[in-house]
Amino acid sequence: MKTGPQSKLNPKIQENMENLLGSQLALLDSHLKSWNDEWRNTVRSAFSTMSSDMDRLKHSVELRMQDTMGQINQTTDQIRTQITSLEQQSRKLSHLIAGRSLTIFLSGAALATLMSLAGSFLAVTMMINSQQVTEPRAQQVPAALQGSRTLRGAGGLGEVTMLPPTVTLARCPIGNGSGRICIQDEED
Repeated sequence: MKTGPQSKLNPKIQENMENLLGSQLALLDSHLKSWNDEWRNTVRSAFSTMSSDMDRLKHSVELRMQDTMGQINQTTDQIRTQITSLEQQSRKLSHLIAGRSLTIFLSGAALATLMSLAGSFLAVTMMINSQQVTEPRAQQVPAALQGSRTLRGAGGLGEVTMLPPTVTLARCPIGNGSGRICIQDEED
C-alpha cells in the first residue's frame, strides 16, 4: 500500500467527506445568514430605539425650554409690575414733596409778612408814644429826706443819695418786697 498525500482515498469515503464538508459548509452558511439577519435586526432595533430615544429626549428638552421660558416671562412680568409700582410711588412722593415744599414756603412767607407787619405796628406805636408829651411829676420827698443831697457819677452813670445825719438805714419789714431801702428818722 501506498501512504502519503498522493494516495487515493476510497471514493466512497471521499464522497462522504465531501458530503460532510458540504453539509458543514451549508450549515455554516445557514448560521452566517441567520447571524447576519439577527445582527441586521439588532442594528435596526438599536437605530430605531436610538431614534425614538432621541425623539423623547428632544421632546423633553423642548418641554423644559418651554417651562423655562414661561418662568422667565413670568419673572419679567413681575419685575415690570414692580418697576411700574415704584415709578408710581416715586411720582406720588414727588408731588407730595412739591406740595409740602410749597406749603412750607408759603407759611414761611406768611410768617415773615406777619412779623414785618407786627414790627411795623410796634415801630409806629413807639413813635406815637414817644411823641406824646408827658408832664414831669413833682417828686414828693418824705420829710425825713429833707436836706439829702444827690450826687451823679461821671457822664451821668449812677446816682448816690447822701442822707441827712438824722436818717439811718433800717431793716425792711417782711412782705415789703425786694429792691427797697428802708430808712428810719432818729428824731422821732
